[in-house]
Amino acid sequence: MGTFLHERAREIAQWAEPDNEDYPPLSSCSFCDSEVDPNGENVAISWAQYMELVREGLSALFVTGTEQGNPPSDGGDGLEWLSVEDVLSYCGDAIGDGPQAYDLEEAIRNELAEDVWTYRNFGWDQVEFKFGWERFKADSQGSDHLNSEVVLSPEKLLGRLETIITVLLNNDECDVLPIVPAGTKMWRVRPHEQPNPNFVPSGKELGSAPEVAARDNRFSPAGVSMFYGSDELETALSEIGYSECPYATAGQFQTTKDLVLLDLTDVDWFPSIFDPAEARYYYEADFIRGFGEEIRRPLGEDDEDDDEAKAQHYRPTQRVVAEGILRFSEPIDGIRFKSAKDPERYNYVLFFGNEACGDLGGGDEAVLALDLSTVETVPTGGVSSSEPDKT
Repeated sequence: MGTFLHERAREIAQWAEPDNEDYPPLSSCSFCDSEVDPNGENVAISWAQYMELVREGLSALFVTGTEQGNPPSDGGDGLEWLSVEDVLSYCGDAIGDGPQAYDLEEAIRNELAEDVWTYRNFGWDQVEFKFGWERFKADSQGSDHLNSEVVLSPEKLLGRLETIITVLLNNDECDVLPIVPAGTKMWRVRPHEQPNPNFVPSGKELGSAPEVAARDNRFSPAGVSMFYGSDELETALSEIGYSECPYATAGQFQTTKDLVLLDLTDVDWFPSIFDPAEARYYYEADFIRGFGEEIRRPLGEDDEDDDEAKAQHYRPTQRVVAEGILRFSEPIDGIRFKSAKDPERYNYVLFFGNEACGDLGGGDEAVLALDLSTVETVPTGGVSSSEPDKT
């Protein structure tokens, strides 16, 4: 039988009462040919009982036409009616991938074909987070056109975001809050006008911008100092593509202590609808997988040189950090996310200001220490006549 559901069925069989006429315990499985184990414990349940488990799992996402009280018509009911194949595509954890998979899939298909199916709650569960995020963005940018009692409020969205991240934290299949060890290296660059920088390269000068110089950025508003770095020098240079300065000074920093990061580069947890403890988070997990892509969404070409447009674009992600992540009960030191310029490369934002930056071996208590031997000035290809603010 299926992977997770097979295990659940076996557990039910082991606890079955011998005199249960409705669901008698069985000593062999008609699909995988398993027989009673040496300890005498039963290994299978009846097909009717197995299909009850399948339907129970599907009920997390779907209802039948009979349950909906509105069987499909020629149109006008406002519901999306699904084919058996649509519903069967969600049954992977009930079918499995063993030699019995084909026969089991056919048997489940025949059972499901007896009903017509549509999404639970008129399909709202599918889009609840999507509309909640759209409302959050609009609210963050000063609009209330999505203000509605049925759409997740910004406060509830942030609460649900923390809940699903906490669930992911406790899931062995998804390392969403990894410990980044001391010694992890990150590149950072600072653009400038002339071939020689108008500053002496150091951890303070190349590190997080001081609050008075910090501009609006993806996760921090103007005046808030955070460290933005990249895993590769080329990535760091590509991230300042908006700058017209023809030169940049680059340096590689090292973390001096272990850090806990929210890693949004590869959130690949797919909850099983056949596990009651996981099924409730099915759509939340779907949202968080897409959230990593949403936060790296690049600026439009017209916005890159428009400070106000850039600030508006960044308001939602700034708010997620300020009102959400920084207030999570699980302390987080930063975020790892895909580059807006190249999704195969990664960036970091660390919640440390300029005071946490220093030089490697400098004797201070810097969290982010610059290796001065890596400092170099490189051309960027830009042409400018004015020095930009430090970022």
